[in-house]
Amino acid sequence: MILAIVLYGFAVLDLVQLAAVIVAHFIVGWVFMVCGVWVTPKLSKNVLPAANPFVTKAVENPSATKPPENPFAAKPVDEK
Repeated sequence: MILAIVLYGFAVLDLVQLAAVIVAHFIVGWVFMVCGVWVTPKLSKNVLPAANPFVTKAVENPSATKPPENPFAAKPVDEK
């Protein structure tokens, strides 16, 4: 794509040829995307998904932890 723009800048390609290169660029991308879907291996149904390593016990049970107090919240008038 960049080569086509450079060639257009050096007047090697005219505007119609540049447009054809741009269209071909998108067509080739779509062809690779469709072919990539066809050739990827299929997921087997007997494989269990792995557990999320980023989940902790506190996140699994949200009632076990109290959320921290907001330091920017207004305090009652009688409390100083």
